Amino acid sequence: DRFLEENNQSFNLNTTEDFLYANASVNYIKQFRQNSTLTLKLHEFFRASSVHYSNTTTLWQRLWESETIFFADYTQNLGKWFLQLSPGVSYMNYRLHGSELVTSVGPRMQMAAMVLLSKKQRLQFTYSLGNSFPEIASLNKATQQVDFILKKQGNLDLRNTILMGPSVTYTQTSGKFTTQLSGIYTYMNHVIVRNYSPQGDCMMITFLDNASSHQPVLRLSSTWKYSPKLNMKVDASWQKNIVRGVINKQRNTWSAGITANYYTGDFSFS
Repeated sequence: DRFLEENNQSFNLNTTEDFLYANASVNYIKQFRQNSTLTLKLHEFFRASSVHYSNTTTLWQRLWESETIFFADYTQNLGKWFLQLSPGVSYMNYRLHGSELVTSVGPRMQMAAMVLLSKKQRLQFTYSLGNSFPEIASLNKATQQVDFILKKQGNLDLRNTILMGPSVTYTQTSGKFTTQLSGIYTYMNHVIVRNYSPQGDCMMITFLDNASSHQPVLRLSSTWKYSPKLNMKVDASWQKNIVRGVINKQRNTWSAGITANYYTGDFSFS
């Protein structure tokens, strides 16, 4: 509940949400010779959201979401090499109360490869591909008065967001020092963004999905293990956020930090 009062005008916003989440999974594992394993994975995720809006108007919304994911995960250990290949498929259904059922089938992928360059060096590569649902906060047919100057309107035509991300990590150990350098790239398509436009005496917030996001990241970290009880870690990273489409924005972020950890008995201090 939220109550606002300004210039002898009052405004009351009452929003109640109920959320139900359930999941189930079944795995089948088959081990072969030469250190290889095949795992078949079947996952089911179910979500139900119910929202009741009450201010100048009264509206009830309910969103059902179901996603079935199947993966065929194969791993192979070849001594200095470790390989993992996990292709899959996602079957998604969601329906807003009073609207038609929306069905989407999309690919899933998880990949990883690691090679031991030497006893003290290793190189790892990963790749993932997935998708996600819109949430009831944006996927609805409600027009809601947020405060005296803001209104919010849902969008029933939002598409699923597609996510993709490769990464490369190099790790080297030398004496008491372990150094790690990582490069990560994350791409998202059909990113849901807020759009602000004037409407009479108010500003209307709507939701659009015609944007894409690009996020390259570089991370460097070094850990000094002085003893089993004491270690110190130094981190530095660069990240660039780029949004293209309905809006065009980009921002660079630099960060650095130092962390020390001390362990004694059942206690740790940082």
